[in-house]
Amino acid sequence: MNLPSQTTILHVSDTHLSPDFAASTEMWTAAVRYIEKTRPDLVIHTGDVVHDDPDSDRDHEFAAFQMRRLTAPWRIVPGNHDIGDSTPDPFRGLASAERLARFRRHFGPDRWSVAIGGWQLIGLNSLLFDNRLAAEEAEQWEWLEQRLLEADGRPIGLFMHKPPAINSLDEDLHVNKSIGVTSRRRLRALVVSGTLKLIGSGHLHEHVVLHSHGALLVGAPALGPVPAGTATWNLGLRCNGLVEYRLSGDTVRVRLLREADLASATPAGLRIIPSAYARACPPPRLPSIQRGASELADSCGRNRHMAENGTRIKAADNPMVYVILDGKRRALDEPSYVNIFSDWEGIDEVNVDDLEDGGAIQAGYIGSANGETYLVADSVKYRINGNATADRLHLKVGEPRMLSTEEFGALTDGAQLG
Repeated sequence: MNLPSQTTILHVSDTHLSPDFAASTEMWTAAVRYIEKTRPDLVIHTGDVVHDDPDSDRDHEFAAFQMRRLTAPWRIVPGNHDIGDSTPDPFRGLASAERLARFRRHFGPDRWSVAIGGWQLIGLNSLLFDNRLAAEEAEQWEWLEQRLLEADGRPIGLFMHKPPAINSLDEDLHVNKSIGVTSRRRLRALVVSGTLKLIGSGHLHEHVVLHSHGALLVGAPALGPVPAGTATWNLGLRCNGLVEYRLSGDTVRVRLLREADLASATPAGLRIIPSAYARACPPPRLPSIQRGASELADSCGRNRHMAENGTRIKAADNPMVYVILDGKRRALDEPSYVNIFSDWEGIDEVNVDDLEDGGAIQAGYIGSANGETYLVADSVKYRINGNATADRLHLKVGEPRMLSTEEFGALTDGAQLG
């Protein structure tokens, strides 16, 4: 019997990432490993990506870097810890234009629409519902109406941070744990009309599956440790994990993946602990993920990364990215990084202290002269040995800076890349 084709969506929520909380990064690393092995068609994060403080630029920067570890397609919507809360009893204050701008700067749009697997999946900013940013809310409702029209009969799944209801779309509750009554009624009308088939959310830190007026309401558990003082609501299953959806035609299969399920995707004999794996060894490259622990350990020796100039590295618990040049690690600020590299994929996680510190790069870019292309770091030029090397090292060679004769002559030669 031939099974129907399925589209796999992984729903992640409430990762609560911060460089100050290693446990969050460990759980996120487990999820990244699982995603790299299983290769879902889309990863959806329903908010509270940062640990606690919506005004922390440091936590937003760290969380954005962690999201960029994913090589699978992903989308995200904000949570109350990311941009501020809604009424009643807003935690750390209400959502604001400044906080929303910070989220967009680090993660991109706070709403999105994706046609995938015969479905239309839509992400909404639930913190705008029944809140003080009236113009933003009105714009979002208008935008949603257009996306619903574009679905053209495809079943529609909606994803947002706060759930649409606690127990039923018919309830008149106005509590901090769900969206407001007015917005709930508007979404209920879309469900009753048959427009919405699925609504996925987070926020409660518990896995909940409800059926209301023909739609599935699915709550994802927290993937990361929740901030201190957060109550247990006993509305569903309290655990760490994520939710898997398998879409086939107009049906959807829902499966909870707990922390132990994520760990099963890692090499045998290794736990997702930074000191034992994530900090000491780069993500295993598929399909060799089933290698044994001893073979992995052999591949993570101290000299592994010293062999090739241009390799990017970082520690598992710190967003700082380095490039290896002349056997030393050179720190990259964001302007230099985006001048040199084409994306954020394939950065190896290592013990960066195993490499001598060569200091931060003050001015980095890709340059060209005499028909050759170079990585330029301050006053040193490193010749890039062909397009294969550029592709392997993720170098942005498409639009190099043209070096004048004087500029080229002032640069000293470093070791060749590739």
